[in-house]
Amino acid sequence: MWQLVLQHATTEMARWLRDDYELDAHATGILMGQAARYDLGNFFDPAYTMVCKVPRRYLPK
Repeated sequence: MWQLVLQHATTEMARWLRDDYELDAHATGILMGQAARYDLGNFFDPAYTMVCKVPRRYLPK
């Protein structure tokens, strides 16, 4: 189940980078591959939570 939560956090971060920062899919993939970090918020079933973060210093101005 936690794999789905990780996938959802990744997908939402990628969507946000494309929509708000107008990065294409290739740039989004490279940025996330190098800079994305994950924090596990809750690991107790059924309320798994995962946070995907990219430091602001790597985002376009």
